[in-house]
Amino acid sequence: MKQIKVTKKLKRVLVLLLAVLFVFPFAACEIPEDLPSIDIPIDKLEPVLDSDEIDETAKEWDDFFNRDKEGGEEESDDDEEIKIPKLKGVKNILLCGVDSREDDFTGRTDTMILISINNDTKKVVMTSMLRDIYVEIPGYGGNRLNAANVFGGTDLLKETIDANFGIKVDNTVTVNFFTVRDVVDHVGGIELYLTADEIAIMNGYLVSQNENFGYPAGTDLMEEKTGTYTVNGNQALAYARIRYIGTDFARTERQRTIIKAVVSKVKGSGLAGVAGFTAAFKDRIESDLSLMDILSFLYTVSDLSDFEVETFTIPMEGSWESVSIDGMSVLDIDFKANAEAWSKLVTE
Repeated sequence: MKQIKVTKKLKRVLVLLLAVLFVFPFAACEIPEDLPSIDIPIDKLEPVLDSDEIDETAKEWDDFFNRDKEGGEEESDDDEEIKIPKLKGVKNILLCGVDSREDDFTGRTDTMILISINNDTKKVVMTSMLRDIYVEIPGYGGNRLNAANVFGGTDLLKETIDANFGIKVDNTVTVNFFTVRDVVDHVGGIELYLTADEIAIMNGYLVSQNENFGYPAGTDLMEEKTGTYTVNGNQALAYARIRYIGTDFARTERQRTIIKAVVSKVKGSGLAGVAGFTAAFKDRIESDLSLMDILSFLYTVSDLSDFEVETFTIPMEGSWESVSIDGMSVLDIDFKANAEAWSKLVTE
């Protein structure tokens, strides 16, 4: 394996995709401790931005985190508008997974995880926002939250979250079916404990996925027997899509389990493995965060081990009910209660 010199700048590049896509939103999940590591050789790395370039834009991130330190959020005269305290020193990044059968980012955002980084308190809050929440989408009326991306991309999704929750999303990162499949295959598969019921549902998804990916019929179908399995990317994707056991709340936990397993294997491969992973997938996402943005952010919060990590789900327990609106099965939630609980968790 080629030896590479590990500098502070290089370390920031090696963790950029890992930190933004995987480490923050899924760090709280339990996975087997004996997962095998992988060894990914790397022949070359892309040029690293020099320290002067990073210093130049790092100040912009410092200014962002320190904005409006002196005051709270201005209140609206509209009594119906949800008002939450100004989140001082907080950066909100929305991670989205789209339900796209093509290698693009135009589908419904069936996975939405808001990563709130409080640089003042050294705290990260990972908030899963369920796709079936009934919201008012600006310019399009009432619909599920995951439909906003279809109508107007992540810009409209950010606007929708702001309009309904009073939460301002600063940036977005989006992945699709193909990314998830290829990430798991890249690390050589992951180990999952599966029940017979879960495998039965997975096999149903695999039938449609095989057709979508152009695989022969029957590819990757599994025996419906409870146990621990090493699954490939196609099978892991099917597992992530299960919602008929435990509904959407459990589905979110399954997604976190998958990503946690991937992260464990990538981290176990060493710096060269992380570098290879980053090089392979940095162009497989859609984001309004530039490479310089990410490097500058990592420059500002370079020691992520100092951050306390907590998780939250919207809607929280006791704040929602399942209803039918215009023929859609949706979640009718208490926006004000959820927004206030989220704000308290992020700021305290």
